Amino acid sequence: MFDLIAAYPGAGRAYTGSLISGLIDSLQTLTAAGHPGQPEEGAGSLDKLLACGSREQMKQLTLSAIRSTAYRLQEKREHKEEYVTGRIIRLIEEQYGNPELSLAYLAAEVYLSPNHLGMLFKKSTGRTPIEYIQEYRLSRAEELLRTTKQRVSAIAEQVGIPNTSYFGTLFKQAYGMSPGEYQGLAQR
Repeated sequence: MFDLIAAYPGAGRAYTGSLISGLIDSLQTLTAAGHPGQPEEGAGSLDKLLACGSREQMKQLTLSAIRSTAYRLQEKREHKEEYVTGRIIRLIEEQYGNPELSLAYLAAEVYLSPNHLGMLFKKSTGRTPIEYIQEYRLSRAEELLRTTKQRVSAIAEQVGIPNTSYFGTLFKQAYGMSPGEYQGLAQR
C-alpha cells in the first residue's frame, strides 16, 4: 500500500494520513469495545500519522497498529467464551430496562445461535442468560424499592418487567415478600 502511495506523487501527506487513519480505525473496530485488550483511544488517529516526519515513520506506525490489532483479535479468538460472556453481561447491565431483552436479542448481538449462547453462558456463569437477566432486574428493582419512593408499577416498568403482577410474583419468589411490603420495611 505504501509503495502504491509513493508511486503517486500527488498523494500528499494529508491524503496519505487520512487514508491510513481510516484503515487503522476500521481494523480496530474488529476488536470490539469492552474487551480487556480493546484498542487504545485514537491509536490510529490522523494527528499521530501527520506528526510523523516521513512516509517511513507513517509505515512503521501503521504496521505497529496492524500488529496490535492482530494480537487483540487472536486474544479475542483464544478467549472467546470469556469475551462473549463479558459482552452479554455488559449488554444486560446496559439494557435491563428494555422489556424486549431476550436470549434471541442477545444472541444476535454476539452473532451466535440462541442455543449456543445459552450453553456457553451457562458453562461460564452457572446460570442461563434469562436467569441472569431476571436476577439483575430484580436486584435493580430491590435497590430502587429500598432507595426511592417510586410506585411499584413504575419500578417494574423501569427494570423491564411492565406486567406489575408478574413483577410482584418474581419479586416475592426472590425476596420472600411483595415489592410493596419490601419498600415499606426498607424505608422505615
